[in-house]
Amino acid sequence: MKYAVVVLLWLWCCVLYAQEPVASDSPLLPLLAALPDIPQTRAGVLSFADYAALAATRPGAAQPASLAELLRLEAAGDRSFDLWLAAFQGLSSGPEFVSELFVGGPQYLPVVGFDFFAVRAGIAFGVP
Repeated sequence: MKYAVVVLLWLWCCVLYAQEPVASDSPLLPLLAALPDIPQTRAGVLSFADYAALAATRPGAAQPASLAELLRLEAAGDRSFDLWLAAFQGLSSGPEFVSELFVGGPQYLPVVGFDFFAVRAGIAFGVP
C-alpha cells in the first residue's frame, strides 16, 4: 500500500509539472537559436549577458531607455547613475567589447546608427 501511494504521488507530480513551458522574455534563447551549429561554435566558450536586466541587479540603479537619459542622470549627480555604473562595470560576461562601446558616449548614436541601450543582450562564442 505504501508503494502505491508513492507511485500515485509521483504520477500526480508528473502531470502537475508536465505543463507547457512558461514563455520567457529573456533574449538568451533567440540568441542561441541564431548561433551556427558548427564545431567551431561548440569548441569554445559561450558567454551571455542580458544588458536590459543588468540594472535590476542593483536596487535603486537607473534603468535608462537611452544613453542620453543616462548621461542626464550622470550630469545631475543622481545616485541611480552611480548604481547603474557599478552594475555595468561588474559585468563579466557577454562580448568583451561592449564596455568599450559605452566610452563613446554621445557619439555612439550618430556613428553606429542606434542608441547604446538598443542593444538588449550580447552573446560571445567560440575560441577566444
